[in-house]
Amino acid sequence: MKITGTAHVTCPACEREHDVTLVQSINTQEHPEAKQQLLEGNFDVLDCECGKRTQLVAELLYVDPIANLYVQVAPTDEAMAKGEQAFAGAGAGGTQRLVPSLNALVEKIKIADAGLEDWVVEMVKVLLLASRSEPDLNAVLLFDHVADNVLHWVMLAGGARAMQSPLAAYEKLASRTQARPKSGELRIDRMWAIAAVQKMMRDGN
Repeated sequence: MKITGTAHVTCPACEREHDVTLVQSINTQEHPEAKQQLLEGNFDVLDCECGKRTQLVAELLYVDPIANLYVQVAPTDEAMAKGEQAFAGAGAGGTQRLVPSLNALVEKIKIADAGLEDWVVEMVKVLLLASRSEPDLNAVLLFDHVADNVLHWVMLAGGARAMQSPLAAYEKLASRTQARPKSGELRIDRMWAIAAVQKMMRDGN
């Protein structure tokens, strides 16, 4: 199932008005092509005649029954609250997450495709950002893929640039920490990871 709607939006560059199709829900088992379109950045985008390409802010429910992954894009506090209620009422199992943007959704998909745990990835991110010569936990660091026992990242700060870290560090952290999210924790993000790393440092595990 793929559910779509229409939004009336204005190009931020030239102020032309457009009716744009917004994808509100996809099931990758029924529409496998939709996943690739999402990963390529072709969902909920305004391509204006003036040449400006704008990512639109919209809610989207991503359902992957095979991976048992359910992610709701909830860009506002109201949408987050609605998403929490929806997950609580659905009674579904698997991995359930709330994310604020399509970029965050794409990252969750890449993490799942790589066979990794998102909570460990988020903790690794915090440790990587904290270990830089100029630590900045607010910097945007996104997981991209795994190859040759190396985690590949994209740092979005002053232009995108690549970073790497050993898969062994991820595996060591996954095996030693007791920070696994409790059942029902939906927002596994930077704030969650900072708290988890701090607890790990205090407890020594």
